[in-house]
Amino acid sequence: MSMIGRRKTAFFEMLDLLRAIEQDNENLKAVESLNLLILREIIRSEKKIEEHRTIQKELNRILKTARLSKQDALIQRKKIKRRATYIDGYLRQTYIWKTFGDALAFIYLDKFAIKHAYYETDEYKVKPDAGNITGKTGLINEVALLLEVIKHNVPAVLCDITNILRYGDVCLLGGSDPYLMEAKSRPTLNQRGKRQLAKLETLHGFLENDRAPNFRGAPGETTREKTSVPQKIYRDELNQCIQEAVKHGTATIEPEVGLRYSVIAHGKPNFAKLMPAGYKKPIAFMWNSDKNDFSWAPYEPFLLTIRDPKHLYDFIQGSIFIVIMVDAEVLVSAMAREGWEASFRENTEYSLQWRHLESGGIVGISNQFFARIAYECVSPRWVVECHAENVDRHMEHVKAMDHSKLVEFDEAKWRKMMLDTFGE
Repeated sequence: MSMIGRRKTAFFEMLDLLRAIEQDNENLKAVESLNLLILREIIRSEKKIEEHRTIQKELNRILKTARLSKQDALIQRKKIKRRATYIDGYLRQTYIWKTFGDALAFIYLDKFAIKHAYYETDEYKVKPDAGNITGKTGLINEVALLLEVIKHNVPAVLCDITNILRYGDVCLLGGSDPYLMEAKSRPTLNQRGKRQLAKLETLHGFLENDRAPNFRGAPGETTREKTSVPQKIYRDELNQCIQEAVKHGTATIEPEVGLRYSVIAHGKPNFAKLMPAGYKKPIAFMWNSDKNDFSWAPYEPFLLTIRDPKHLYDFIQGSIFIVIMVDAEVLVSAMAREGWEASFRENTEYSLQWRHLESGGIVGISNQFFARIAYECVSPRWVVECHAENVDRHMEHVKAMDHSKLVEFDEAKWRKMMLDTFGE
């Protein structure tokens, strides 16, 4: 439970602002108001967490030091557990507020570009977030920078009110790529500050030039390239499925062969019954689990996908369950190309793979990209088609690789072989 119900008015106020910006992305007054409302609610949640942690700490001290009877100790443990529940609820509340910040950024930025602000530049892993906003010494300067940028008719978002923007203090949203700025709070930087600035400059260089050497630890040069295959998105079909489930309790829809959306709106879901007959290699994505585990980023937020306000609220509160099923065998069939062998390999970073029969070169579709089928409602066939295009584009490069090393599944060489960050 996210405890959003306790701040229902703030939730729908944020949603109204978000929808207003979707309708008119030049509505900078709404951009400013949404920034400040998210910031206010995050600080409020963080203060609640700190209050409960202080009480929890004192309760633990009493439990360890006081000579309590067995019954009193049991009561004390229940009080401690109750505080832990409150803390967890406010952490989930904070996550939802930051998801609004993510949604604001995704309205303006290219979804394939924004993900780069989520990862480290020197190794392939998620960059840690900045921690609590409450009490942050440079917050006043960050807000001042945000307001100044918006005053000059440029949409922007505070990075700390998002889950996905892990660099800088304020992100300018005037172009398709994120432009991240630091708010000056002191004339000199310490060693940590210098390292962060160097990483930010590396990220900007990559986004500006579409290439960078040794990016995320990959040897040589990494480049990003766009696909010419138009996206096919089934957002409307998912919302229709939710509407049917609200009416009838459950609903299922198959937008294309090998792809199934299932929604449960009444009662606890029986996931065993959701397993579709005929799926040879079914892969299930549980929207609720990834929301509850704070693991949605770097995908487009569900706030932008679920359109009905009440349906969205009920999903966040846990009374609507969404499950996306994909048959990997159907994707493997769609990957068939002359001279290439297609396969699905579980428990690898690139589970969908093409192997060139003549050279032995391998090209893969990463799990991160594959998961866009579920979290962004994109067509599985589109995922295959845009990567098949890359197979043709990089054929000569694949042939030139040292294929004897690839059988060891060297992750860094795979990313280098892929070349295009679009496929990572």
